[in-house]
Amino acid sequence: MILNKLIKLAKIKGNFKIDNSQLILKKVFDEIVDILKRNVRKKHTQVEVLYLLIALKELGREYRLSESELKNYFDIKSEEGKEKKDLNYFSIVILLFYIEDKKRYSQLKDCVKTLVREKIEVVNPRNRRKSTELILLLLDMLSCPHLDEAYKLDLLKMFGCDSSVGTELLKLNNEWFIQWGNFDFGKSLEAKRSQEVY
Repeated sequence: MILNKLIKLAKIKGNFKIDNSQLILKKVFDEIVDILKRNVRKKHTQVEVLYLLIALKELGREYRLSESELKNYFDIKSEEGKEKKDLNYFSIVILLFYIEDKKRYSQLKDCVKTLVREKIEVVNPRNRRKSTELILLLLDMLSCPHLDEAYKLDLLKMFGCDSSVGTELLKLNNEWFIQWGNFDFGKSLEAKRSQEVY
C-alpha cells in the first residue's frame, strides 16, 4: 500500500520536480528488482512477492522487466529447446497480468500457454474437474483478454466441453477471480485489508 501511494504521488505533476519524481520511481524500481532477485521463485511462490510485480506494472512501461528477467524470477529454464517449469495458479495469472499483450513478451506468453496446457494434461481427465487449482486456472484463462479464442476453446476441450458449449461459455465474458481490465491496485489492496478477520 505504501508503494502504491508513493508511486501515485510521484506521478502527479506538481507534487515533485520532474527529476525528483523520476528518482523516486527509479528507487522503487531498484528496490523491487532487488527483492525479486533475492526471492527467485521456488516451488511455492509467496503471494506477497508477486504483488511486487503488480507494483512494478504501476510504475509504467519505462520500468518494465525484460523477458529474460521474468524468466529468471519465475525460474523458467530452457531444456532441449523447450521451456520447463511447473508454475502454480498465482504465478501464472500474475505473469499474464504483467505481460499482457506486449510484443516484447510474446515468447514468454507462448511459454506460459504451453505450461498451462501441460499442467492440465498431467492430471487424469476424470480428475480435472475435481481440482480446485485447475478450475480456477481455467476460468481465469477463459476471461483473460490476452489469450486467443482458439486457445481458450482448446483448454475447454481438455475439460470435456464440446465447441458449442465452449463458445457459449466464452460469450459470458465474465471476469472470475482476476480483474484483467480497469484494475486499481490501491482499491484492491484496500478491499483485501477490509476482509481481515482480526
